[in-house]
Amino acid sequence: MKFNEWLEYVKSVNGVDVDGYYSKQCLDLTNHYFKNVIGLEGNTGADYAKNLIHNKYLLENCDLIENTLEFIPQKGDVFVNCGYTYGHTGVCLGEGDINRFKVIDQNFDGKCSLLEGYRDYVSGTPLYFLRPHNQENIVESIIEQPVEAPVEPQKSVDELAQEVIAGKWGNGEDRKNNLENAGYDYGAIQNRVNEMLSAQETIEEIRVGDKVKVLNATQYNGQPFKTWYDVYDVIEVAGDRVVIGIGNEVTCAININNIQKV
Repeated sequence: MKFNEWLEYVKSVNGVDVDGYYSKQCLDLTNHYFKNVIGLEGNTGADYAKNLIHNKYLLENCDLIENTLEFIPQKGDVFVNCGYTYGHTGVCLGEGDINRFKVIDQNFDGKCSLLEGYRDYVSGTPLYFLRPHNQENIVESIIEQPVEAPVEPQKSVDELAQEVIAGKWGNGEDRKNNLENAGYDYGAIQNRVNEMLSAQETIEEIRVGDKVKVLNATQYNGQPFKTWYDVYDVIEVAGDRVVIGIGNEVTCAININNIQKV
């Protein structure tokens, strides 16, 4: 079954219950997907969704990919949230960016519903992806879709200010011309550059290994996140971008202005 055919089928029947137990669970959907699209006839399940990453049969037929700050899943990847009590899983639809990714899954709402929507990379962490070795039915589905010309996303003022500080847009009049020719507001960006440089001069230096508390629970990309701990470890520092977490387990990247050294 081609990926798009499978997707239309599960939507038309409002989800699947493969094993006949506990109605339409998240594992029912991925079991159905692995069998009907990927062609796996062995055991593709687990006692809990979070234990899919330990299924030897799946690991023989899929690449196990641990999430990173730069990773974006592709169409046909199966995500595995290893948090929550039982974990959660579903199938990636090939849309998204470093902030969120689109999926189809079951029982995310606790009501056994078939849901299509976006998920973030923070909830239910740690997060892994299973990428099937057999891409035949997935790749052909991609080819069948009309190809649209990619649209260059507009960068935020903060992103551009960081690039200006890094010297990527040149200096003086050249910088002004380069930014304006690209359709950006030079004045707003330069003001933000000045604010960032001023803030860097006054903020207490934060280094890898320091302990910090979160003052504003907003990720570096502007998305909110839930603070489960009072104090976090600093894992990486690059300018005003600081990666925090517990030990070596990443929680998120955050602006240095939104944390305080303790």
